[in-house]
Amino acid sequence: MRVWRLHDGTAVGEPLTGHTGRVNAVAVGALADGTPVIVSGGDRTVRVWQLTDGTAVGEPLTGHNGAVNAVAVGALADGGPVIISGDNEGTVRVWQLADGAPVGEPMTGHNGAVYAVATGALADGTRSSSAAAATARCGCGSWPTAPRSGSR
Repeated sequence: MRVWRLHDGTAVGEPLTGHTGRVNAVAVGALADGTPVIVSGGDRTVRVWQLTDGTAVGEPLTGHNGAVNAVAVGALADGGPVIISGDNEGTVRVWQLADGAPVGEPMTGHNGAVYAVATGALADGTRSSSAAAATARCGCGSWPTAPRSGSR
């Protein structure tokens, strides 16, 4: 995976390596201290790198049973940055960006592979955020990203 400067098309550092298969998804976000990061998914793992120099942030995030097709970076209601990832098995997971710890249980319910994930705030005035995921066969589903005791 490569990082490029948009204004002049030059590469930033060396290619980012570590995935054992193809990279299916990439997102850009920031750690709580403002450090910009790249998040990628592919070979049943999610990886995080510092944008400026390609240094890995922690270990690969594992737990998906299928290839990771989608990643997004968002925030919980308390402002803590999180990663949302979706896989070929129809599972969506939420991870703390700072340390890779899972947030709640995996979210299931899709009848096919998850191809896109997104995050945003709810419009009803609550300080909760939610995640949405889309598949080719069954449309969209959405879940709150606050810690939960069960899955949906």
